[in-house]
Amino acid sequence: YQSMKDVSVVELGSQGGVGAKSGGAHKGNGEAEHGTCFGLLARRHVIVSLCALCAFVCYADRVIISIAVITMAKEFEWDLILQGQILGAFFYGYVMSQIIGAHLAKVYGGKRVLNGAVAGWSLLTVLTPIVAKISLPALLLCRVLLGFSEGMSFPVTYHIFSQWVPKSESSRSVVSLNVGTCTGTVVAF
Repeated sequence: YQSMKDVSVVELGSQGGVGAKSGGAHKGNGEAEHGTCFGLLARRHVIVSLCALCAFVCYADRVIISIAVITMAKEFEWDLILQGQILGAFFYGYVMSQIIGAHLAKVYGGKRVLNGAVAGWSLLTVLTPIVAKISLPALLLCRVLLGFSEGMSFPVTYHIFSQWVPKSESSRSVVSLNVGTCTGTVVAF
């Protein structure tokens, strides 16, 4: 994402869009004049909405595995302790990735890191039942990596917000993100 800091002179237009005073697009990133998408919404609102969608998918994924483990436990004959270990493996990866995700977003940009994280957790979610048939250690590793990928989402999203959202709208943006998490949980359940 193009950062507000990267634009030499930034103005917040009457509609709240971020745009360069010189007019025209920002340094070749395809952003329309005054920071709007298709002339309808301020670009930052689209970005906040996409981040909320990522949070929706992230939390839906968390709930789905908690439901799927019941069926998987019957198929693979896992006791309750083993089910807890499988579900808990996610959080080892999740905790490890918080600071790493924020650092990677600062170095490589939030867009790249968040896209990589979403692609990673999506792929690992699809592979979970396949890996479960291979071996228990492979499944535990898959769950740790899944947690690592999902754990990057919030630090990276907050980095994106710090670059795109004016301070006067930061709480509204965080609320939008929280709506994504709650909605993802409810829809998946």
